[in-house]
Amino acid sequence: MRRPSFGRRLRRTVTLCVLAALGLLVAAVSSPGGTAVGHQTYSVTNLVSDGTIPAAHTDVIYAVIVDELGLFGGAAILVIALLFVARGFKAATMATEGFSTLLAAGLSAVFALQVFVIVGGVTRVIPLTGVTLPFVSYGGSSIVANFILVALLLVISDRARRDPGRVRGGLV
Repeated sequence: MRRPSFGRRLRRTVTLCVLAALGLLVAAVSSPGGTAVGHQTYSVTNLVSDGTIPAAHTDVIYAVIVDELGLFGGAAILVIALLFVARGFKAATMATEGFSTLLAAGLSAVFALQVFVIVGGVTRVIPLTGVTLPFVSYGGSSIVANFILVALLLVISDRARRDPGRVRGGLV
């Protein structure tokens, strides 16, 4: 039986470590089942001075999702984002042109950064900013920008799948 390459083993190890860390992060935020009591005034201690979440439908929607759906709902959001980023990086590795490779990798990294900033801000790992959680938070221009990001990734992936025999170009 052939042994997997070092890159594949490293990628699998890093993925498992990230998933374990994200699981612990979400477990620290909520109980496994969540409260699921419906519309209420959301309160989280130490998030703001008076203990309530301001504008729960925008920047801190992840706190509301974890409060309502618990550990499994919060982990599901993170796993979906992780799958999206992984597919974006796979499209980057399959791209036949240097520009397409860099564009797909950059777009995937931007998506991952958005998710990291919101989840990190809600869990008080980093300061909160005005970035929205992609495809979850309320915001018109953010949704449009994320759909453009997805459209570009789909175009790159489609071109890479249509002509797999084409010689890959360099960065120069």
